Amino acid sequence: MCDCFSTALQIGKDKNVSLITPDYFGIRTVPVDACIAPVIQHLWKNHIWTENSCCEHLGVQGRPKSWGGNKPSIVLGNNVKDFNRVRELIAEVDDREFELSQWQRVIV
Repeated sequence: MCDCFSTALQIGKDKNVSLITPDYFGIRTVPVDACIAPVIQHLWKNHIWTENSCCEHLGVQGRPKSWGGNKPSIVLGNNVKDFNRVRELIAEVDDREFELSQWQRVIV
């Protein structure tokens, strides 16, 4: 169980880790929950784009099970097509089950 700090919930001790981003981000650094920072960094190193992530802060976010429950979550970039490969990469550095998703951009 992690002890990452959540600003919204005001719980946890471990501050976010500031990761240097890949070029596609358009910004130089982003804050990432400390306990999943190695996973995010490993994905980036392997050219897997991410758009958002959350460790679920001590399992108290209370998200419905239909949304993945209290698993750490990663929103993958639209360039990602091989989700099994993503899971393999995650397993190389973390033994937890992650919720993976992608956002759909719709121009209206």
